[in-house]
Amino acid sequence: MEFIEEYKNDTFWEELIHRLAERDLIRQLGGIKNVAKLSFEECVKKIVVLEEKYAAEFEARGLDGLSIIGNKEIETKETPPSFWEIWKGKGRS
Repeated sequence: MEFIEEYKNDTFWEELIHRLAERDLIRQLGGIKNVAKLSFEECVKKIVVLEEKYAAEFEARGLDGLSIIGNKEIETKETPPSFWEIWKGKGRS
C-alpha cells in the first residue's frame, strides 16, 4: 500500500505543477489562441521552464508557499504554520 500512496503523492505534485505551468503560459501569452500559435516544440519548452520553477518552489516549501488570493473567505495575509509544524509542536516526531 505504501507504493500506492507514494504514486498518488507524486501524481498530485506532477499534475499541480503542470496545470499551473499551463495556466501561466496562457496568461503570459495573452490567451489560449496565442498559445495555439506556437509550435509544439516552442510550447513544450515554455511549459518546461515554468514547471521547473514550480517544482523548485514546491520542493523547497511544499504547499506552505501556495496561497489563494481574491477570495475573502479563504484568503490569508500571513502564512499559517504548516500541518507538520503544528503536528510536531504537539510533541510528536
